[in-house]
Amino acid sequence: MISITILSIGTNITSLMTVRTIGTQKRSKVEFNFIIIMTITCFVQFLGCALSVARVALSTHPLAVTLAGILPFISDGLTLVQPWLLVGFSHAIRGKIRQMFGWQDNQILVVRSMTS
Repeated sequence: MISITILSIGTNITSLMTVRTIGTQKRSKVEFNFIIIMTITCFVQFLGCALSVARVALSTHPLAVTLAGILPFISDGLTLVQPWLLVGFSHAIRGKIRQMFGWQDNQILVVRSMTS
């Protein structure tokens, strides 16, 4: 788990460097959203890793039982946080979800004159 957390942080840093190569105007919005999503997911993953390591290190301590009870919630949180962050920060994802469920906005048809 420790190596995967380190690999994940390294991958996120590499992705951030890739985002920095996008055009300047679009980059600021993409970069801001990416940093928020990356920070939240890395925090949840790091918290799960820290709790797992603490649980093993404190296996004889009564606190280990409490940590074992908290760990499944952190694991589920890591699984559930990514899709909700994408929905919250990505206009394109929200549009695709609306389209998938048939909740598209009303389309306005503009008719132009053939003579003008």
